Formats: sequence, C-alpha cells, structure tokens
Amino acid sequence: MPIMPGLKGNAELDDEKLAAILTYVRNTWGNRAKPVSAATVAAARKSVADREDPWTEDELKAALYEQARQTTAAFLHAPETREIVFVRGATEAINLVAQAVVRPRLEPGDEILVTHMEHHSNIVPWQIVCQQTGAQLRVAPINDQGELEMEALEKSIGPRTRVVAVTHVSNALGTINPVGQIARLARSAGALVIVDGAQAAPHLRVDVAELGCDFYAFSGHKAFAPTGVGALCVLVALLVCLIP
Repeated sequence: MPIMPGLKGNAELDDEKLAAILTYVRNTWGNRAKPVSAATVAAARKSVADREDPWTEDELKAALYEQARQTTAAFLHAPETREIVFVRGATEAINLVAQAVVRPRLEPGDEILVTHMEHHSNIVPWQIVCQQTGAQLRVAPINDQGELEMEALEKSIGPRTRVVAVTHVSNALGTINPVGQIARLARSAGALVIVDGAQAAPHLRVDVAELGCDFYAFSGHKAFAPTGVGALCVLVALLVCLIP
C-alpha cells in the first residue's frame, strides 16, 4: 500500500514546481560565496536572459536571488523591490518585527492589539515582547459568526496602542478580515500594522499598498514553494529598523 503523506498546511507541489526546485538544486545550490557589488545587484535585477557576457557563479546566484525578490514584490504589489526581505517563513518574519522593530519602541503600559482568531505565530511573539518590556497585550473579540467585532476593535485602539497585529485570513475560520480598514484605524492612532498573510497570499490578490500596512508576512510552503522559505514586506521607511 502506498504511503500518502499529509500536506499539513502545505500547498501541494505539481510537476512544474518540483522541476523548478530540482533545477535550482542541481544548478545553483548553495549560498553566494562572497559579497556581490551593488553594481552586480543592479544588473541582476534585469532579466538573466538579457546578460550577454558570461556570469560568474556568484553573479548568477545574485541575479537569481534578485529575480526572486522582484517576483515576490510583484506578487504582493509592493511599491519597491527592496521592501522584500526573505525569511524562513511567516513565524520568523513576525518574530523579526517583534524583536527588531517593536521591542525597542515599547515602554511599560504601552499596548499591543491582536485578535481572538490569530494563529499562535501571531500571538506568542507579542506575548514574549510584552513580558520583556512591560507592555500590555489586548485582544479584539470575534462574534458567533467568526467575524471580528469591528466596533470593539476600534474602541480597543487607544493612545497607548503601539502595534495592531492581525491575520488577513484566519487559518481556523477562513474569515477574511478588512485589513485596509483596520490599518486606517491603527495608523490614525500612530500604531504600526503587522499583517499575517500566510493564509491570504496563496488565495487572494494582495496589494500591500492598498492595504496600507507596515509589514506583511507570508510563508512559501503555503504558496507552492519548499518549506523553510518566506517573505516579509516592509515599508521602506522601516527597513532601517531591521537591525540584524
């Protein structure tokens, strides 16, 4: 009897995707061996096919890497390619934002707002940051239909709200949240907006500029990519906050 592995939240890879992964493993496996100049990166952002002179191995890897960044930026309708930061998945992306961007901004008594429908990946990082800083974690309720109670959410955003972290699509309920409206409410209070897009990115047209969020995270394994890859879209003005 054949063993059929469970997908466990992963998008099933068809032959085309598997072939692309195999081509990468066979031909360009590994990290870039050394730093690549800014000029090479700029050239890499053009199509590889447009390059007439031979590529070095490092230049080719840089080119393919930057092409992937371009593709991801177009996928999310990000205004600038440099807004895409590659990570190991949505969980790492949210933890990166929590520790590198949010934690240094928090003081005791500040507030972080999440919702009752969040995945643990968008709860635990904020619990940890609150323990580290003395900030308070607030939770917006949902109704019996599994929808956010928007009036209650709006009332939960106050002068001490520093972050609103919300899922675009609930992994458990399938609820599609009005992220654009939530972002407008949060920004009117001066709060950062972090969106967990792990469930939305494979199914919805995502336009981060239209949504108005500061950060948008998703995982590759839900979008026909291998496990262990993902992306974080970061508003350009906040890129400098991502200290390694």
